[in-house]
Amino acid sequence: MNHPFARVLAIIALCGLFGTSAGVLRCIVGYTFSLEAQHEKSTVGRLVSRNREHHFHHSIPHLNPFANQEFVYHYVFPVNGVQMDDSDRVCKTPLAPGGCGKPGPVLVFYSYQPFSMSRLEDFAVAGRNTIQSAKLPLAIGLPLLLLGVAGMFARRPVPAEKAAAWPVTEATIQTVRDMSAENPDKYYLGDFTYTVSDDYFSGKVRISRSFSAHNDSANNLVDQKFQVRYNPRKPEKYSVPQAEVGGFLLDPYDDSFD
Repeated sequence: MNHPFARVLAIIALCGLFGTSAGVLRCIVGYTFSLEAQHEKSTVGRLVSRNREHHFHHSIPHLNPFANQEFVYHYVFPVNGVQMDDSDRVCKTPLAPGGCGKPGPVLVFYSYQPFSMSRLEDFAVAGRNTIQSAKLPLAIGLPLLLLGVAGMFARRPVPAEKAAAWPVTEATIQTVRDMSAENPDKYYLGDFTYTVSDDYFSGKVRISRSFSAHNDSANNLVDQKFQVRYNPRKPEKYSVPQAEVGGFLLDPYDDSFD
């Protein structure tokens, strides 16, 4: 277990969060469309223009994350004698042979519940398609998010209270590294090994100077012994009780968010 692995877990969690967020957003948008479909009305409007635009801003309820990202369609339509205008990134309802590539008549769907919204696509169809397209990002993102978060929490030190009843074994410090260049808190990182039923396991311990250390080198701790507690069911799980060895303080090390 080292820093690169902790970073990998963080990246996995972030990717999972992104995918899960995208899937949840699509579900919300799809559900909104399905609500609009219950109060949907239609009228014949006119497509005014089609503009190429990569950054199209509109109200959140109108958002369609799966629409064509290349074009924005501007159209007008009458509602109770009042001429309305709106824009959309989809155009599925042209009424002229030329399609949506040029100005012409289009069928406009509109609704005022729960939001004021219009589309060039049936709301029910848009809702089904949007929710259907949420399955893939959720199927990928949610497991990645759970894996990343679970991995980071699994690597955190076991609380001393929880490990108080675990058996004790002797551990040996194998290497000591100065971590002051990577962290504003000046400390050393020790790698240690311990054995349980003739099986070897490894871990990390945070090392800092005590008042009795004076100018002693932390490298003098190599081959020094100290006690750790281990989970009898999962010996790879360990807890480092706070202790002083050779003038240095030993504490649990948590690199999950380091």
